[in-house]
Amino acid sequence: MKKKFLSLFLAASLLVQLTACVAPGGEASQAASSQPAASQPAQEQPAGPEAAPQIGEEIAGFTLTSVEPFAPLDANLLSFTHTVSGAQLLYIQNDDTNRAFAVAYRTPQVDETDTNHVFEHAVLASSGKYPSHDLFFDLMGKTYSTYLNAFTNLTFTIYPVASQSEEQLQKMADAYLSCMVDPSFLKDERFFQREALRYMLYDVDDPIQMGGTVFSEDTGRMTDISLNAMRNLLQALYPGEYAANMLGWAFENYEGLTYEHTVATYDRAYHFDNSLLLLYGDLDYQSFLAFLDREYLSHYPAQGTDLSAYDDPPTQPGYVEVALPIPAYEGSATRDVSYIFYAIDLDGADWTQLAEYDLLSSAFNMVGSPFRENLYNAGITSLGSAGVGIDSAKPFFAFMLQSANPEDAAPFKAVVEQTLAQVAEEGLDPALVESILKAKEIGDYTTLEQADVIIENIFPYVAYKWVQTGETDSLLDQNAAFDTLRQDTDQQLIRQLTANLQNAQRSALVTSTPQPGLAEQILQEQADYLAEKKAGMTQAELEQLVADTLAFDEWNALQMQNEDLSIPVADLPLEEPLPQVTQRQEEGITYLTVPSGMEGIGSYAVYFDTSTIPQEDLYYLRLYLLLADQLGTKTHTATEMNQLAMQYLYGYTLGTKYPDSGAFANPFVYLQWYALPQDTEASLDLLLELFGQLDLNPEEVLYAIDQILPQSDLSRADEMDLAILLAQTVSGS
Repeated sequence: MKKKFLSLFLAASLLVQLTACVAPGGEASQAASSQPAASQPAQEQPAGPEAAPQIGEEIAGFTLTSVEPFAPLDANLLSFTHTVSGAQLLYIQNDDTNRAFAVAYRTPQVDETDTNHVFEHAVLASSGKYPSHDLFFDLMGKTYSTYLNAFTNLTFTIYPVASQSEEQLQKMADAYLSCMVDPSFLKDERFFQREALRYMLYDVDDPIQMGGTVFSEDTGRMTDISLNAMRNLLQALYPGEYAANMLGWAFENYEGLTYEHTVATYDRAYHFDNSLLLLYGDLDYQSFLAFLDREYLSHYPAQGTDLSAYDDPPTQPGYVEVALPIPAYEGSATRDVSYIFYAIDLDGADWTQLAEYDLLSSAFNMVGSPFRENLYNAGITSLGSAGVGIDSAKPFFAFMLQSANPEDAAPFKAVVEQTLAQVAEEGLDPALVESILKAKEIGDYTTLEQADVIIENIFPYVAYKWVQTGETDSLLDQNAAFDTLRQDTDQQLIRQLTANLQNAQRSALVTSTPQPGLAEQILQEQADYLAEKKAGMTQAELEQLVADTLAFDEWNALQMQNEDLSIPVADLPLEEPLPQVTQRQEEGITYLTVPSGMEGIGSYAVYFDTSTIPQEDLYYLRLYLLLADQLGTKTHTATEMNQLAMQYLYGYTLGTKYPDSGAFANPFVYLQWYALPQDTEASLDLLLELFGQLDLNPEEVLYAIDQILPQSDLSRADEMDLAILLAQTVSGS
């Protein structure tokens, strides 16, 4: 990917870094005295998107069905349908040299055996064209890739790859697609046993054990509070429906997790007329389409894949209120660890409306919003938030309270109802809405700066709508929602959306609380099942299981790698030269300025030297940084500071970095952010206000600490996450 900006570190006496957006050869902007010139590329860049073909034109078996400009990615969106296979393809065409490819399949959660997740693992293990013991890890270690992964979602499974080399990208796509059409999994059950579930016995007198990657992952996440809370929410909103099924539940549904059941997942879903292909970046797309047609799609005619049997009926009206347990181990915390959802079904809303609801949820989450103010006035200090669920089979709007207690459910519901009534009647503070819109505008500029955003956010966002409607234009829906909200000066839309939530036909109040001992009970049920299984086996069957266990271990220890994955070194793209850095000093401040290839925005970082702070006071420095996000200043309230930060310190990160100068060296306090060039002076003024005028009102400080502490208490963390954190601490990683 083109490097749009470069951040450098250099220590000085006070303010030690400023990385700005300036024209190549231009002078570095002075902090709080001038604004950087509009950015231009620091070097010759690839040409922009070429002229799109005509709608209806056929290219290598693909018919172009639509072409739409999409400004946030500086791209054209080209939608195609493959005539023979029925596959759909969306090409996001721009000049980004970090090119990406993905194939996604509709994979409804027909039950909770987690077979979709199993197949995601097993399918990438090996193929007829690329035989291997574990092809995924061969690709990871033997290719010039910038991204390589696969994801199982509640409604689809997606297989993405990325590379700065178009040749390497096609090679990786070839490997992935070969796994889709000819996976070794279908010929060798041992891949299932490794990735899903196997029964192990090393001596006939020992107890039988269960193992397998997905089964172990699911068991490890058995006590994950957020995952369990989401499952409880789905089951409360959509009881008995496919939409209520959650992935990750093999630890309870292992009896149904069989090889045959997993093969049925492939037979049901893995057809190209049930797939979406995604391309991104500066590609010779006609050549890439020809490759897809020649090597794969033209050989697999559409089969009329129909998954409508797994569509749920329209949601039934009603309100439900439930309190449900979450598995926890004995000794686990039970106070200040509950999740409370007040969720509202949005089944039937179109995708522009869902994007509008998402913007509304962003407004609710801001400091100073009616939702946050009403929580404060009700004395609820637990972390409250709002969001839209679009990754499930049915969409919903949810208000959530984390680190809560069961008795908080009723007052939390009252706060939500009060908020909805208030906003439906009065609307929102216009300054708050403007902050949301400004943040969206700046966010559009920075999308291309984050290499993983395309694959982890953009690709899935396209797939969410495609799964439900067969359309690939959800990015345009998002823009339409933004434009509508921008024009909604009288807030009729905001009031109407809120009234819709207020008068929803289906809603649920769901409280999920860890129940110590329930985890041990589930593990005991597994042990009882295995004991009963062993008791029903003959001596010959037990001996055969021992032999099979040893044979599997021998096979699993093999090191069969595929070497036919990388491209010649001579074909790798040339490394782009680093941009020129301008350095100057003024009044004890070191300024480093780097030309940016991204027009209209700058990336900034400021470092403060804290060597004058005594070692024993560094704890207070950390507390100050935590409070800086929560408090107001002597000039602005906390609400106003939050809104100003969204406008002038977009996406800011506040923290500490330690230089390599000894174990007891004082840290540098740093603040990194994006800002529009015309906002440089305002952003620096706001920065100095944040660090020099924080209002440490005791009452406000105590309230802020009440909100911070539950998130900082590691005793409340999921056991697996805590174990990983402790291991990283010991290892120094």
